[in-house]
Amino acid sequence: MIDIVGVSEAILINSITLLAVLNPPLQIPISGSLLREIKDKRAVCIFQASMTALIILTLFACLGNVILRFIGISINSFSIAGGALLFIIGVQIMTTGKTMSNGNSNTPVLKKGGCAVPIGTPFIAGPGAITVTTLMIQDDPLRLYIFPIVTIISILVCLFITTIVLYYSDKFLDILTKEGSNVLARIMGIIIAAIGVEYIATGVLGLLAK
Repeated sequence: MIDIVGVSEAILINSITLLAVLNPPLQIPISGSLLREIKDKRAVCIFQASMTALIILTLFACLGNVILRFIGISINSFSIAGGALLFIIGVQIMTTGKTMSNGNSNTPVLKKGGCAVPIGTPFIAGPGAITVTTLMIQDDPLRLYIFPIVTIISILVCLFITTIVLYYSDKFLDILTKEGSNVLARIMGIIIAAIGVEYIATGVLGLLAK
């Protein structure tokens, strides 16, 4: 019998964790500025970016374990490496207000390549989001064959919120100003760093328990 409370709690926790890594406030000054240049194709561009991120994250949610087993990496080792990556990303956001993956974005790239790159990936479905998604499936309380249902629902929830932020990013940018959105992004950076430390600790404890 399905534990509705447990599943709901897992969806909430996973969504908060993934949302912290997706970091919608960070999208406001970056993607908002880019999308302002293509107002006539804004909706199509955002849909393209969201679908790209959805495909990438769902792929890793369904095949993450298979990929790890194929290359011979234990989940504890991946947890430590992934936690270290998230910690670095969190520190980068706290200190610079951006990550290495989006530090050199510019409008011409968006016009030539659409929104799949760079907004869909690596802005949304970047290394941090892929890492968290792969780690979340280990404790997914509701699995259907290779499909981790709770993880996929969490991905959909977070991408829905991120899509809304993207669509209204120019308006949010006017309201918050670039400084205000950077402050929110840095707060999320602290959360990301803390998540990274938690994953590192979990991985170390798992290795020591063997």
